Amino acid sequence: MRRPVQRRAGRARAPRRDLQVEGLTIAFGGVKAATGVSFTAKAGEITSLIGPNGAGKTTVLNMLCGFYR
Repeated sequence: MRRPVQRRAGRARAPRRDLQVEGLTIAFGGVKAATGVSFTAKAGEITSLIGPNGAGKTTVLNMLCGFYR
């Protein structure tokens, strides 16, 4: 059985904001891995990125995390 999480008094929680992505593009050599990717992930909601193998899903997540610049 899980215990409820206790919060420390006096600590304010930062407001949640949506993640908005517009026109994300990357190419490796002459191969375009992702072109013009745009989406909004609403705060507090579950958002998925779906597509076939090789569609660039992991590449998009790596760009968002700063792995690719």
